[in-house]
Amino acid sequence: MNDLLIDAVIRQLGDRQTLRDVLRFGADAGFEGFTDDEDTREFFEANRPEIVALCRAHADDNGQDVVSFVAKLGALSDEADDDEIDRAIRGELDGKDNQVARMLSQFALAEVARYLFDRW
Repeated sequence: MNDLLIDAVIRQLGDRQTLRDVLRFGADAGFEGFTDDEDTREFFEANRPEIVALCRAHADDNGQDVVSFVAKLGALSDEADDDEIDRAIRGELDGKDNQVARMLSQFALAEVARYLFDRW
């Protein structure tokens, strides 16, 4: 797990203790900094290399390419296609790509929570 991503998640969330609630309720339960499209898009854009690296690692572990892995994460509407996911991964977001940025930001939140919980 990348220390830069851990620090970014905790800074966005506001405190480390809330990570326990992330584990209990899920990353999409409405946590500060990880709900609003504007906040999650800014977070994703600022931390895209670390988030994409995390996705690539999981994809590799599962024998998938990163676009297929992200597509199977869930929380994406049927309107999100592989091209939209690929644009987000490459950092070429446009105005309608907010759901991919939000979902990947929440994925990062959940993964950081799991990683740190295993070490508490």
